[in-house]
Amino acid sequence: MSNNKKTSEKAAASTAGNPLPWWAIVLGILVLFTIALAIATNGFSHAKPDEDKPIEIFSEPKVRIAETTRQADFVKNYSLETLTKEADAVAWIRIGNWLGESETLGVTTFSAEVKEQIKGDLGGKGSKITVVQDGTSKCTVENYPIFTGGNDVILFLKRAEEEIQNSVGKVYRIIDGSRSVFYTTLITKDSERFATALNNEWLTRMPDDIPNIASIDDMWKTVFAALAVNDKLWDSIMPETRLIFSYDLIKAAIKSYSK
Repeated sequence: MSNNKKTSEKAAASTAGNPLPWWAIVLGILVLFTIALAIATNGFSHAKPDEDKPIEIFSEPKVRIAETTRQADFVKNYSLETLTKEADAVAWIRIGNWLGESETLGVTTFSAEVKEQIKGDLGGKGSKITVVQDGTSKCTVENYPIFTGGNDVILFLKRAEEEIQNSVGKVYRIIDGSRSVFYTTLITKDSERFATALNNEWLTRMPDDIPNIASIDDMWKTVFAALAVNDKLWDSIMPETRLIFSYDLIKAAIKSYSK
């Protein structure tokens, strides 16, 4: 056997018998941990497709759907046009903190942020208001769960006459309650914004030029999944009539009715 071969065999035997230095082991563990953390962060992100929506922690209502429910008190059979004309303001609103509830008035109140003002003067984008919703933790309205922080909704609003404790900015009630609320979301960061309603009467109340696109490529499943990212209640919501509309078409119609 040559001297070179003997030297190689001795070096290999020496290497096999010596463990890696401690710093190399620690470095390897840190690298593996960093890779695992990156995979977990990207694979299980709970950020909404809305790129301007930071992760926030909100003060939440006691319950979303109470054990006791009641039917809504309807005053008028509104169309989109008559609803718009009666409203002091219409806007895309982002629900914020739960402020409290009144059993006497049968309402729950939230702080809210104006994301896009469509009709009226709410102070512009970013302004804070208080929204009064029908229902409490003891009794909610059918097909009208109590809001939760982060819900994006189109609301038809009327200035509230009653005093509301802990209110933020001006106080508004939602006209027609459960029958007028639209929940809105993107489905990807760069997608069109869509809206859905839990009141199946919008199947006939919506103008003909705002079609229901729920059945196109199962669009309702995609929109509901996007809504469920920040509000798990949407995982269990299954209305008899599925309604998906273009946010831009609804906004254009509201603007035309506001002239």
